[in-house]
Amino acid sequence: MHWTRIAIPLLILALFGGSVEEGVPYQLFPLKWEKRTDLVSVQLTICPTGMPAGMAERFKDAGAAWNTPYLQVSFAPDSCDPACTTGACGRNDIRVGSTSGLGHMGTMLFARGGFLAACHIIVNEDEPMSMWYTAPDGTPVDQFDVWTLAMHELGHCLGLQHEDAVPSIMRTLIHRQEVQHAPSPDDQAGIAFLYAAPAKRSAGCGRFF
Repeated sequence: MHWTRIAIPLLILALFGGSVEEGVPYQLFPLKWEKRTDLVSVQLTICPTGMPAGMAERFKDAGAAWNTPYLQVSFAPDSCDPACTTGACGRNDIRVGSTSGLGHMGTMLFARGGFLAACHIIVNEDEPMSMWYTAPDGTPVDQFDVWTLAMHELGHCLGLQHEDAVPSIMRTLIHRQEVQHAPSPDDQAGIAFLYAAPAKRSAGCGRFF
């Protein structure tokens, strides 16, 4: 089984080239989840080891904020698989680990057969967990809002690139104390372009009885 690894660090402009739909500013990776039915389902598993209290819950809140009638982000029961530290576990995983110095939180995408096949979101283990604001509301004081950054990283998991031309959760830089708990209209337009069209169905053949 051949996997293609694409690293997307947060707070650093992704080097992987995206594509732009004519007339709109959202930026897309040239890969997306395969649409086999009219509802695309992306399930992730959180390994809570090393996370501050409330971080896993904010990732789940962020996932729910991306849901549409044609896209469902869901979460399996929390668990840890040591194989995920090397990217070999074959599941969509969120964990604390090394981001190789590329940011506070980062995403790795794996492709197979021309489609996204796995997504790993990594919280930098080399930085103090006290930098994260994990409450569901309120304004962080000199901290990064987990829900906001989780929205950004999940956007990468779904196929969105960095976007700085218009207001977007996918902006390249997210600063301390910034709060955004829902996709912008531009983010929603990008997701709709990727997944709103009905799934292709083969005509097949059969008999009537």
